[in-house]
Order: sequence, then structure tokens, then C-alpha cells
Amino acid sequence: IIATPVFYQNRVYVAIGRDPDHGRGRGMLLCLDAKQAGDSTKTGKIWTYKGLDRSLSTVSISDGLLYIADVAGRVHCLDADTGDVYWIYESNSRTLGSTLVADGKVYLATERDLHVLAAGKKMERLSQIRLGTRSWVTPVAANSTLYVASRNYLWAVAQQDTGE
Repeated sequence: IIATPVFYQNRVYVAIGRDPDHGRGRGMLLCLDAKQAGDSTKTGKIWTYKGLDRSLSTVSISDGLLYIADVAGRVHCLDADTGDVYWIYESNSRTLGSTLVADGKVYLATERDLHVLAAGKKMERLSQIRLGTRSWVTPVAANSTLYVASRNYLWAVAQQDTGE
């Protein structure tokens, strides 16, 4: 386990896989019942998703949907209860960060771009923004501002006040 586990509604979600510097390879996402005792891989496993490459990503969960990125740069949208896949988005660029869900959008920074997707059961790319240099971190939202850090820059994008 390299990714940070997430606790949500008495469940633990965690991606597993080896160090991405060893190339592409199999990974998986586990959903475990946090109320179980003992070896949770035997007593608490609710579902397993094996459609991931290796991943360092911490899951994002909003409105019952789970979003996770793998090192190959794909974003997977799953039902948090069942593990059923709704869609997979291919960014075509490696990522070491996690998704961020904020304001009805899913954000993913990769080695080339910032990808903005609509949150929801239907995959919709809203924007792809060239960063100019690699980003290995997760975007952060605070006080109506989106922060995106890269190797050379820190962007702060604030929502424009329309006066309405």
C-alpha cells in the first residue's frame, strides 16, 4: 500500500500496487468494512476493483461516486457502494497525484495538463489545460480558489465574481 486509505461511511477504500518507478503493472482498489475485526482482507472485504494500473492515488468520493487515478493517467469513476464502473477517462499522461472533487468537477493534474471532468455517472471532459511543466501533486481547493502546483509554478485560479 502506497496510497492513503480513505474512511467513508464505515468503509475503507485503498489502492494497492508497487512503486511506479518499476514501470506499468497491475494494481487494485479494495473496499473494506471498517466495522469488522481480525484480518480485514478475509472478514471485511466488500468489493475489489482490478481495473487499475499501479496507483498512488487517494480516492475522492462525492454523491456516492468514487474517483481514482492510476499511474498511467486514467481516472476511474466507480459506484462507492458496489464497485461497479461507470466510466474510465484516458488522460494520455502519467500521474502521481490524486483526483480532487470540488464544485461538481473532478480535477486531475498530470505530467502535461490539468484535466477537468464533470463529476457524475456520465463521463464528460470539460477542459484540458496545458501546465507548461510536470505536476505530481493533487490540486487543492480553498476559499473559492483552485490551487495547482507544478515543478516550476503555482497557479491560483479564483472564481470570478459576476456581481449576481
